[in-house]
Amino acid sequence: MTITGTDFTGATAVKFGVTNAASFTVNSDTQITAVTPAHADGQVDVSVTTPDGTAISTNAFVYVPPPTITSVSQDLGPTTGGTPVIVTGTNFKGPASGISWTTSLVTFGDTAAACTVTDATHLSCSSPAHAAGTVLRYVGRITARGEATVGLAELDARHAFANIALTDNVVRFSTSRYCDNALIVQGPGAGPAVTAGGVFADLLRLSAYLGARL
Repeated sequence: MTITGTDFTGATAVKFGVTNAASFTVNSDTQITAVTPAHADGQVDVSVTTPDGTAISTNAFVYVPPPTITSVSQDLGPTTGGTPVIVTGTNFKGPASGISWTTSLVTFGDTAAACTVTDATHLSCSSPAHAAGTVLRYVGRITARGEATVGLAELDARHAFANIALTDNVVRFSTSRYCDNALIVQGPGAGPAVTAGGVFADLLRLSAYLGARL
């Protein structure tokens, strides 16, 4: 933040409440640029100390709790934008020590979106126009010749593998009968605990095959 006043030359300390600024720079005798330290939400005094004394601006800065996002109603939309999206979370607006505040910027990627703060826990947004997105997924492939590969793949956001939930497994069959519209089989998997157990069992079998004494 920028602090404006007089006689700042030689300033030795800038504080927010009783906490020193993370850093500050005396730009001139009348201006200081300071980086705020971490602090509980609420109003605090801002003070500047020089060899000649300390100047205090009462309740000059308000700390507000950071927002959190718990869910987004839509995870897919056209590149032209305009998809209605409800963002659910906390601390999108509210009072802090008598000072009202509200969310001022929402971005999809690095693009600002038009949003309305419905209440402290909901934002009503319209997705902005954006280039088609891609996602990374580990994909295993088996060809008709029996050749198998496993690796990281970059997939279009509309791909079936890009839209999985929780512990879902997805298998995509592309055959002579399902060439234009592949057959998708999707459903809950065993979960991380069982998967980890299976991987460990595979490691034990591999170790035994390589001659390890177990």
